[in-house]
Amino acid sequence: MGTVLTYRPDEPAVGGAVWDYLTRARPGATLIELGPLDVSDMAELSADDALTAVLVSATDRSPLAVAEVLRALAAEDAVTPTGDGRWRPRSPRAVDRAREIALDGQRALIVSRAAAQAPLARELLNLLALVAREIPARALAFASGQAERAVLDELGVLSRNGLTRLGEQGWATAHDMVGDVLVDALSRADRGRLHAQLAAALDSVDTRDAEPSELARHWIGAGDTLRASEAYRAASARALDAFADGEAAALAGAGLGIAPAPPLRGALHELRAQARGRLGDITGARQDLRAALRVHPKGPVRAQLLGRLASLASGADDLVRAAELAESALVEAGTDPAARAPALEVASILDMNLDRAERAEARAAEALVLYQQLGDANGAARILDSRAMATFLDGRIDDGITLLDRAANLFEDSGDLVHVITPRSTAGHGLVFADAAEHGLRQTTAALELARTIGHAEGQTYALWHTTEALAALNRGEQALQAGTEALAIATRIGHRGWTATAWRAIGIAHQALADPEHALNAFKISLGASEHLNLFASWAAARTAMVLIELHQLAEAESMIDQALHQGPALGHYEGRLAEVELAAARADPRTATLARSALTAADAGGVRQGRRRLLTLAGHYSA
Repeated sequence: MGTVLTYRPDEPAVGGAVWDYLTRARPGATLIELGPLDVSDMAELSADDALTAVLVSATDRSPLAVAEVLRALAAEDAVTPTGDGRWRPRSPRAVDRAREIALDGQRALIVSRAAAQAPLARELLNLLALVAREIPARALAFASGQAERAVLDELGVLSRNGLTRLGEQGWATAHDMVGDVLVDALSRADRGRLHAQLAAALDSVDTRDAEPSELARHWIGAGDTLRASEAYRAASARALDAFADGEAAALAGAGLGIAPAPPLRGALHELRAQARGRLGDITGARQDLRAALRVHPKGPVRAQLLGRLASLASGADDLVRAAELAESALVEAGTDPAARAPALEVASILDMNLDRAERAEARAAEALVLYQQLGDANGAARILDSRAMATFLDGRIDDGITLLDRAANLFEDSGDLVHVITPRSTAGHGLVFADAAEHGLRQTTAALELARTIGHAEGQTYALWHTTEALAALNRGEQALQAGTEALAIATRIGHRGWTATAWRAIGIAHQALADPEHALNAFKISLGASEHLNLFASWAAARTAMVLIELHQLAEAESMIDQALHQGPALGHYEGRLAEVELAAARADPRTATLARSALTAADAGGVRQGRRRLLTLAGHYSA
């Protein structure tokens, strides 16, 4: 009596009982190799095109697999035989069920094939299933603790058995389904062990073959949340350096979801604060910095965090409150140079904006010396930038433009793109004051394009403000109003009080260019209301309000506004205040008009302010004795 055996070539495990039996029986046996069924063969079994398509696409088309699908469907009474020996579905659901059964068969076949492999091959296959991408053989060798030559030999066997493939980046499972099935089949203990082996391999000096976020996934799988959260911290820092701020915030957030150690949580909060700040989420950034401060109750790290909180508050909230935070940062920094230098930097900027020029310069000078001693070129560049801004605020327009351009170029050359935006745009603003608006517009739009490219919300509203003033100076009122409105929308969205004030200034200037004094007056008054403790912006808003009031013949109120404009803020803000003062005198036919005009003209010429110069010349000449 004969025996008929059917099996797939890769099913019998090498060295197993079935393998041994077939080896002994093969010399006297008749071997018949059956290839996959083709579409015409399927049509002899199925009387339905949809069912035939599933049998072709969802199985390996072996007689065994096809027969198994049809047998299971018949057992469920999902198909019915036809008169010619074929099968027909009883309902459309039967076709979907055929696909499910076929896929279940494929899954069982994958598990069977994997189980039939040698131990090292099974280990490599499971590692590939967990990594879920192409990976070099050297990384698999590190993870498995085997020689690379032996690993390559086993990968070759797996490839011939249809379980792996070699791609451009390395080895992977032959299909995503292979990986999914094998991962599901792993025990929790084996999965954790393999995740740990992969994380160690991908993080090794020899391979360096993973993004930190991928390492985090494997460390989580291994149950090591400390290493996983550290990987998220590294991934967030890398994304921040690449200006991928949304990704940086998300990665830091993922790390915070699992980080067990307070110091690491503080670092993750700090990274997310930076990312959120760039994205314009000022409230979220402030919350993160405060959370980081709770982790560091004292010392140099706390000083750095307080300094960043002060920078965040300087324009968005309140200069006075920001200055208090900066002073606290200096106290916490003590004599530590790495902490004291940035604290001095922030404090000097706030002193400059609060009209404390002498102390601002002294602190900037000390910070520069410390940065130079520390070898911190970016820190030194930031001090040069703040000194350029101080020159500009002091009303020395031409010198300020030169220094701001140098600072912007220095940041650009060093790759510090975030810090390029402010000096580049401010230099453009200075050119508007210097009556070179066309050139200024090129500078402000370059800054705006950069801010948009790297997704820096504050930079966008800042450059849009300056762009509005340049467009208005060029009598392009409609475009100016559009840019100013966009600046306001961004400033409002991110909750930045300082840039809200300047956006309303921009809108008011656009309305002036459009000869619309009523809307201009409303915009300047709103700007003034938003400028508490922001002395420059308040001086500008008062001066511009006065100019419109004079145009509307409301002279008494204008006089009050001029007094405000000239008695607060740095020298930069007083040019517009003096111009308004001359206009008021002219409107009143005041005999001092020519004298006031000449005085304003002298100050403007000394500072390089040529915007409005023709008007001052006219008034000085018309009313001269």
